[in-house]
Amino acid sequence: MRAESIQDILSAGELGEKYDQAAKRVWRNREILAPLLQTCVEEYQGESIENIMRYIDADSISDDTPVSDLPVQIVGMATEMNSTTERPVTFDTKFVAKNPKLSTSEVMIRLHIILDFQNKFYPTDSDGKTYIIEDRASYYVARGLSSQLGPVTKKTNYRDLEKVISIWIVSEDVPKGLQNTITAYEMTPRHIVGNADIPREYYDKMETVIIRRGKNGNMIAPVFEYLDAVFSSDIETMDKFTPASANPSMALNSYFVLVKCPCTDFSANAKNAFAKNHGR
Repeated sequence: MRAESIQDILSAGELGEKYDQAAKRVWRNREILAPLLQTCVEEYQGESIENIMRYIDADSISDDTPVSDLPVQIVGMATEMNSTTERPVTFDTKFVAKNPKLSTSEVMIRLHIILDFQNKFYPTDSDGKTYIIEDRASYYVARGLSSQLGPVTKKTNYRDLEKVISIWIVSEDVPKGLQNTITAYEMTPRHIVGNADIPREYYDKMETVIIRRGKNGNMIAPVFEYLDAVFSSDIETMDKFTPASANPSMALNSYFVLVKCPCTDFSANAKNAFAKNHGR
């Protein structure tokens, strides 16, 4: 692992898992981000950690120029999104990265990735009532898409819209039946009359991914071991998932556990907890 990465991890580790600026700095590091994206972003499934690090746009360069040196720190895009008619939205981390599935040697197609952290599974809204994080994630991904057009960008070309992915890491108070799960919510067609064969890239513009952490003894995939290592500054464990690892069997994409929703296999306890907290 690179010296810069180790320094970021140790700095955040001194402050624990409270996601202040030092802790967020860890997730602005491409070497640390790459293993997470390898698991949670479908476009990066099967890609190497080294390639994913190259795909992440570290300094807002939008062309497809090969980069031989891999600077580790992401120069983040503006993380606060303002509108004259909507409330400001502040993302913990926001960046763009190459979409290897759609990009060609002549055209660069990007992913707009938002990474946010939530301590509690049931956060409190401005009216004092709890909500589920999927509600907020849906709003964030919609704002991420709308920000690509309009008065601020002076762009009105709908054909230029690029996919937005909002990834949330939830760490505390996760119901037992939902612990150590990762769920992706995405746009899918539902043919009502006939079968319109529209290529996926034309409508696949918004996706949210919810990572629900749990107790160590219940981990079912290496990605949760990796997250625990990051948040506890366990550099030795993290080294198993970095490009320097000599053990290819530890590649996180070998254990791809992304669940595509709608999802109906929640445990009875999880359903009851959800209903109790949301009056449903």
